[in-house]
Amino acid sequence: MKNFKELFESYRKGEVTPAEKEYIEAEIEKNELINDYLLENDEDWDKEILGEKAIDVARLKKQTSRKIMRMTLIPIGAVVCVGLLLFYLIIPGIQAMYDQKYYNPTALVPLKVEGVPDDKVMFDFTVYADLFIPGYFVNKVDVVKTGLGKYDLAIDFASKFSYSNDTATIETLKINKGKNTAELEGFHDLTRLPYSFAEKAQPAAATYELSSANERKSMIQENIAELKKLPDSSIVSTYVTFKEDQTIKASLALMKPQNSEIDIAWLGIRNQTKNEQDKNRVILPIGLKVDNTVSYYTDQPVSTKKYPNIINDDRSEKPALLEKMFKSQVQYILDNPDILAITAGTNTQGYDQIKQLKAVQDYINKQGIQSYGGLVYGKPAELITLLQNEQIYSAHLEDARLALFAK
Repeated sequence: MKNFKELFESYRKGEVTPAEKEYIEAEIEKNELINDYLLENDEDWDKEILGEKAIDVARLKKQTSRKIMRMTLIPIGAVVCVGLLLFYLIIPGIQAMYDQKYYNPTALVPLKVEGVPDDKVMFDFTVYADLFIPGYFVNKVDVVKTGLGKYDLAIDFASKFSYSNDTATIETLKINKGKNTAELEGFHDLTRLPYSFAEKAQPAAATYELSSANERKSMIQENIAELKKLPDSSIVSTYVTFKEDQTIKASLALMKPQNSEIDIAWLGIRNQTKNEQDKNRVILPIGLKVDNTVSYYTDQPVSTKKYPNIINDDRSEKPALLEKMFKSQVQYILDNPDILAITAGTNTQGYDQIKQLKAVQDYINKQGIQSYGGLVYGKPAELITLLQNEQIYSAHLEDARLALFAK
């Protein structure tokens, strides 16, 4: 007769008789009942069999359970720690690296007096507009971060002459690693100057010159005739140029005689000779913002020691202060060259704008700051008097309004 072990092996192989099968399964059922009983009363059995050593066995069980738990929790904790490290340190670190390496429009610059942080991009474009966009100021800049080193910028430009929702110009930039990838139609429109003014600003770029003094006088007379048709209370924006370059003091006196209500918005600054323009290919005219009655900033947000009077916060039209402002703004752009990179359009791609601006700085440091003309706002009668001055070379009537800030 087979012993139980042999009989159980035969059962596993399915080689038992029905009677043997019934016997084996009955034994299995008994064994399950006994095991369940032992598990339910393990501590009592430990005390009964082991006596005082039962306490050590219980302690051993607890220690084993804790060890198993630690072995399980340590890998889980490690995964959690790595995740937190990535989320709070590594990923922000990578973002910070991109922010430092490329232009970051969300960087903050504190206002000196109020101590309230402001977006650096707002100040950057304020300086840019003062230099390169005649008559316009930056009303606001909206920034949306779209990825590492990627931002969408919506820049709202407005002017004192046409400060209303329907006349403001909103330019959209798409910044990717410090470069703009969007078309700059708005910038082109704002920086596009009338030819009679541009030829004075950049004689190297002019394809022809006004042929004679009679022709220039005829064009001015046509402008005067147009001014006489306008209501006396209307305001007209007008570009004028001088026969000869003038100092800032002389320019202000010429364009705004004593007791005149003409507003001088912007003075174009002579920055290179014709030969130097041929060599360096200056793209955009550069100028000095005079009218600061509309300005976002009421205090200097950067070092006044390094950039004296960079924002004309006292609204002064004193020539010395205006010249300081112009020099400080040029230096600020040179110290922050990313501003030129993100405003580069199809008409400036491929040109070394920093080299061009440095050449401008070298020129004004040697030759002084002089103007060839500017943009003014005034009533028809006062503009007629200005255009009749023999020192005026050319004029271009840009736009007319019933009043300042009117639609």
